[in-house]
Amino acid sequence: MVAEVAGRLGPVDVLVNAAGIPVGVSGAPSVDTERADWEPWIALNLHAPMQTAHAVLPGMRERGWGRVLSISSYASRAASRNGLAVYGAAKAGLESFTRHVALESAPFGVTVNAVALGTMSHLDGQPAPPEHAAAIPVGRFGTPEDVGWTVGFLASDRAGWITGQTLHLNGGAYMA
Repeated sequence: MVAEVAGRLGPVDVLVNAAGIPVGVSGAPSVDTERADWEPWIALNLHAPMQTAHAVLPGMRERGWGRVLSISSYASRAASRNGLAVYGAAKAGLESFTRHVALESAPFGVTVNAVALGTMSHLDGQPAPPEHAAAIPVGRFGTPEDVGWTVGFLASDRAGWITGQTLHLNGGAYMA
């Protein structure tokens, strides 16, 4: 995939790993699941970002510049609802991976960060209940534009001194 993209558009300088809950997987309480139920969550939210980073990092390091960004979740730090234990664990693993790879890659001019999202304006294609916005200090859900501006900044030269960080983008619902 990386070779095909590079052949069409040039080398990959910015990677954004944006994955969430596997399609068609219900979030049952962890005690009611088996190991096979966990695999889609871990494959999508931990293994896939690890694989894509592994594919682009050699070129970024060779060129002396790159950005690896991963979309994480509030669920990595705090229990948010029943049935997301494996999802939260995978995102917490992704944030740990981010810190380790950031340390390895910083000497090569490559930054590696994560953005942990709170409640967004749409979950699974359905609007979040309006009463949930009352629990968010800024009084609204996050939007795709909020995420875009944040990721755009972290992908820019201006963010060259930010690495190994998880930025919590949640309107103040979780303050680190």
